[in-house]
Amino acid sequence: AHNRLEKMHGWDREAMTSDAGYGAWFGNATEIGPDTLVLGGDDPTWNRKTDWTGAGVFVLGGTGMGQYRLIKEYDERSVTVDRPWDVMPDENSAISITLLRIRALVPTFPAELVLPVPGQRDLGG
Repeated sequence: AHNRLEKMHGWDREAMTSDAGYGAWFGNATEIGPDTLVLGGDDPTWNRKTDWTGAGVFVLGGTGMGQYRLIKEYDERSVTVDRPWDVMPDENSAISITLLRIRALVPTFPAELVLPVPGQRDLGG
């Protein structure tokens, strides 16, 4: 296919997959309210970014899986999200706090993506 992705920001593939290069926290919450969480386990790494307001709080597993909310406020281990959960997570839900990209501008000029696969020969085309 001869796809090529060049001169992109960040860690290259994130421009196509929209995931972030790092996060602030992953684990289980010890207390959950309709729009609040108290983070358990390891301390969050808030110092990796100046302000985490607007970052994503993702429920990756367990009760409430598939939902995300935006950080409205945070302080040490307490996080308030922008709106209540549709299905409230529980203490066993896997939760991640990371950067969030919601909108993307896709221009109409040609874009190419190259994904080298070790041992695969070029099939042309």
